[in-house]
Amino acid sequence: MADSISLRNQISTLRQSFFDEGMLDKHFVQLEELEEENPHFAEEVMTMFFRDSTKLIATVEHALQTSPYDLPQIDQYLHQLKGSSSSVGAAKVWSEINKLRALLKDGEMERFWTQFFQVKNEHDKLKENLGPYFQMLRQLDP
Repeated sequence: MADSISLRNQISTLRQSFFDEGMLDKHFVQLEELEEENPHFAEEVMTMFFRDSTKLIATVEHALQTSPYDLPQIDQYLHQLKGSSSSVGAAKVWSEINKLRALLKDGEMERFWTQFFQVKNEHDKLKENLGPYFQMLRQLDP
């Protein structure tokens, strides 16, 4: 019983840190609210998000290795990534993509590369943090 309470406290603290650090927003909370009907729904959605967004980031990276850049196509990929990030509540990833798209629009490709790596970093950081969180939640399963 004490272990369960301790684990719940750890989960609560970890979850709150995601919001305090701006990694997640209310859209993630909405995913969690759907778990009454479907346990682990948020984890399943985030798993799909990471699978698809990782592919999309690699697609952008590949497009950036082609000269001349197809800027409208790259922006379309980024728009898709921005939308999926927003829908799952990946707030920091979404914010960094907005900055990236502004640089693309302004043609600031040198700064674009730096910002692109920042998007990848925030994406990876979120994935690395949510993995242990979901593992801890699964430990509470009956």
